Amino acid sequence: MKTKHLVAFVILLLFTIINAMDLNRERHFPDTSKHDAEYRLWNNLKLGRNTTLVMPPHNDTSPITVIIGLHLLLLRDMDIAQQTMTSEAYLQLGWTDSRLQWDPLKYENITTIRVPNHRLWQPDIKLYNSAKAEAMDAMGNVYAMLYSEGDIWWVPPVTLYSTCPMDIKHYPYDVHDCNITFGSWTSNGYHIDLAVREMELNELDSRGGEWEVLSGISKAEATYYECCDEPYPSVTFTLQLRRRSPFYKMTVLFPILASIALILTSLCISPFSRHRITLNVLGLILLVLQLLHFELKLPSVGGSPPIIASFCGWLVIQGTLTTILTVCVVSFLGVKKQDRNPVPSSIKTFVNLWPVQMMGPQGLVQFSFIPFKYNQETEKLDATSNSDAENPFNDPNARNENYEEWLGFFQIVDRIVFVVFILFSILVLIAAVI
Repeated sequence: MKTKHLVAFVILLLFTIINAMDLNRERHFPDTSKHDAEYRLWNNLKLGRNTTLVMPPHNDTSPITVIIGLHLLLLRDMDIAQQTMTSEAYLQLGWTDSRLQWDPLKYENITTIRVPNHRLWQPDIKLYNSAKAEAMDAMGNVYAMLYSEGDIWWVPPVTLYSTCPMDIKHYPYDVHDCNITFGSWTSNGYHIDLAVREMELNELDSRGGEWEVLSGISKAEATYYECCDEPYPSVTFTLQLRRRSPFYKMTVLFPILASIALILTSLCISPFSRHRITLNVLGLILLVLQLLHFELKLPSVGGSPPIIASFCGWLVIQGTLTTILTVCVVSFLGVKKQDRNPVPSSIKTFVNLWPVQMMGPQGLVQFSFIPFKYNQETEKLDATSNSDAENPFNDPNARNENYEEWLGFFQIVDRIVFVVFILFSILVLIAAVI
């Protein structure tokens, strides 16, 4: 009886040990069938020198089609002086290699594997309008996706340094179209054909940047050169960029508006007042500082100069002419009576023309806050800042016929300068809008 119990105990102990071994085997040694299938697949694909250096099978009527897309992430810099654009993106490349096909049913339904890009043949796609030679092949070393049909999808991160001709005529409200062009460096259209995907801008981070991306356009085209009969396809991604202008309102527009206000105020003051010189000098200082800002911000580039810079140059000329006119008038008032020459006949003829007469004291253009004629107000104004010996207005015998004719001429010239300034400013604004 004891023997039977001992045998039963031994059998139960062996059964328990066998079950424990099975459980341990299942826990530490999972099913490796899929792993083995992928290992066999890699061996059968024979990814090596033949699949890396040799182009996939093709012919002139059926070239290898390479799909190119661009997923823009960041617009890093726009260099106006160098005419370049720097951007960060994912370059999307897809093509088919018929040598790398397999039947998923033979490999545990494996339809996709990840392959190091250096183990695959890659089309020699380069950035045609690269601004840096060393950056033409600056693609990240990332894995590619290989599908059972032989399709390959490779998305390397890239930093693109591309040329971008810029027209700064409407600075700081300028809009530019910048191209990013890709193509095969050595193969023509009979070997590699290019297709294009729509540019992706949904993850573009342009918040806080100086430039805003308005749109992105993708197109594929083929170019024929005089040297060759073969087409050379390329893919171009066009970005339309607009400068964000709120910052420039403070640094560019407001100082110019202040200068215009000073010059207009000076033109509304009698040309016989020395206070006009003070206002003109203040306006000229602001304009010269603004032109220095343009020189630093906008180095000399081709194309049309900025309208706003040309306008500043015109304001400098206007302020200088107004200052010279005021100095001449004040100097004339300081000339002694017996030294004043009569007005030349040519000037009298010019003054007597009817368009010029409209600018005279009785004409249509009346705008001065301080009267042009010599009167007690003008005398009091200038007498407050000059001694009796230096102030020509204190000489009651200083006026004669020549004196009155010269004053009328200065009045007319001053009003002509004012009208020209207004008309030219309007023309510049119209040109800026157009």
